Amino acid sequence: MPSIAYTQDGFEVHNLELTGNTRLSDDQLQSRMTTRGTGLLRRRLLGKDAYTYSADILQSDLRRIERLYQREGFLDVRAKLDNLKINDKNRSVDIVIQITEGEPVLVCGVGFDVVGPVGAGTGSPVIDTLSFINRLKSQPEQRFRDSLILQDQAVIVRALEDLGHPYVRVEPNLTVDREAHRVEILWQITPGPVCVFGDITVTGLRHAEENLIRKPLTFRPGDTYNRTALEKSQRRIYGLAIFHSVTVRAKLSGEEDTTVPVQVRVNEAPRLSSRLGVGYGREEKFRVYSDSYLLGFLGGARRLNLYLKHSDLEPYHVDLKFRQPAFITSYTTLEISPFLLRQREPAFDQVRYGGQVSLLHQLKSYLHGSSTYLFERVDLDTSSLGDFVFDTTGQTGLYNKSSVVLGLTFDNSTPMFSPDRGVYAASAFTISGVGLGADYHYTRSLIDIRRYQTVFGMVLAGRIKAGGIRSGDSPEFIPVEDRFYAGGSASVRGWSRAELGPRADDDTPIGGNSLLESSVELRYPILGILSGVVFCDFGNVWAGSYSYKLDDLRYSAGAGLRVRTPIGPIRFDVARPVSDIETTTQFHISVGEAF
Repeated sequence: MPSIAYTQDGFEVHNLELTGNTRLSDDQLQSRMTTRGTGLLRRRLLGKDAYTYSADILQSDLRRIERLYQREGFLDVRAKLDNLKINDKNRSVDIVIQITEGEPVLVCGVGFDVVGPVGAGTGSPVIDTLSFINRLKSQPEQRFRDSLILQDQAVIVRALEDLGHPYVRVEPNLTVDREAHRVEILWQITPGPVCVFGDITVTGLRHAEENLIRKPLTFRPGDTYNRTALEKSQRRIYGLAIFHSVTVRAKLSGEEDTTVPVQVRVNEAPRLSSRLGVGYGREEKFRVYSDSYLLGFLGGARRLNLYLKHSDLEPYHVDLKFRQPAFITSYTTLEISPFLLRQREPAFDQVRYGGQVSLLHQLKSYLHGSSTYLFERVDLDTSSLGDFVFDTTGQTGLYNKSSVVLGLTFDNSTPMFSPDRGVYAASAFTISGVGLGADYHYTRSLIDIRRYQTVFGMVLAGRIKAGGIRSGDSPEFIPVEDRFYAGGSASVRGWSRAELGPRADDDTPIGGNSLLESSVELRYPILGILSGVVFCDFGNVWAGSYSYKLDDLRYSAGAGLRVRTPIGPIRFDVARPVSDIETTTQFHISVGEAF
């Protein structure tokens, strides 16, 4: 084994290789190390400075690797410097670290020792370890890991707190046999007394009534203490959408009183607020919008929003939205929204006006469902469709649409404007032609799935989007605004907006009944608020219903820059088609990530 060399301190670290690690990945180990390899791509193309070699830091890194393995149950692990290749001419080093993992320590038994009187207090339930033992991660014949012990400790504490024991103390007692690589876990549980909720105080109110806070609470004074009830109440109050912050906290005392008072602290949002936005994008051109809201409209947590917008794609857009949280149930919100909108797309020019009524329901922390009824009157400028043949399709310039839309969304991606981790998945199913003089009958489905993951300080983002439409009329016809289009800054970026898919004889886009598109991006930091991205998109639109011809997919690739702002990144992308006779370079300027 070469010794840790000090004479090369200050040399650049070009390559760093880990060998012998099978249970933990290179990414896991290098995330704990200060010493990093700086490959040719990072140095030459991205202009990044190389990491500097330090013998002391490398020695610390070896100890960090061993401690990480020990926390993962490998007590006999050894990490050593196996090779240090020195290039005096370039003043650089290549490092090889050899890891000998050894045998993992396995859990041989899990037991429980309840310390102190279980029945202290009034109305104490019997502690039943079976209520949580199956949820513990550290089970017999499983590899021992420090992180799982912490998780199990939290599970036991939560189970006892939900049984009325807010003062519970839980500690693991470990008996390790290093020769046999076995460990026995004995959980020592001191439950403390069973407690009940006491007085509830509310602070921070300025305009809202106190009853608005107390109504969503899932507990009352005298109820058995339950930590989940506190957290559920906090989410319900915050879901009223009239507070910047909400805290529901038990005021525990050092004397372990059996009556636990609760404090609800809120910070109200302004009752009247407006924001104005101005921007420019290659597709929308000059854009200006305002969004104003009034909280407490008609009392309670009701809210009124007025949205106004002007751009080249939407010469005018007016949307008035009434919102009532806690409608029927605490997790259901009612929205009523009349609107007036003019759309001027490459494929059509029309005016739409009408209204919609929606019920939005929070199913789980990250899962939301919606059901919407929409009625609108559409005034289509048929001259905008070029030589599209109207008499064979039934298309007229003025028609009604009456639709029911069912939606489901899962979103744990974060942060909001530029996610670097998590999943977003949304689906919508539309049934159009539901009464009220609807002129066209069809169904429309759309699914959009996105995944974000951080890799070596960069963000790998992927998306797949698919949709289909089926007409119930004869002749079959789908209104042009509800058809699918592809191409543009948030689609297949090697083509301009709505450029992909079926076209009329005069080359006007007419949209299609099937959509499939996907994108992969690698986003990397450059300097400060500036970052870069390389991407590949593919997709197309087809005229047939639920008809996807994979050999007809169109591909594009490109790169771009992002400038981080408080309202999302300013985006500049350049893209070209790949292996396609159409090789026009497309430039896209907009606000927000492509997905």
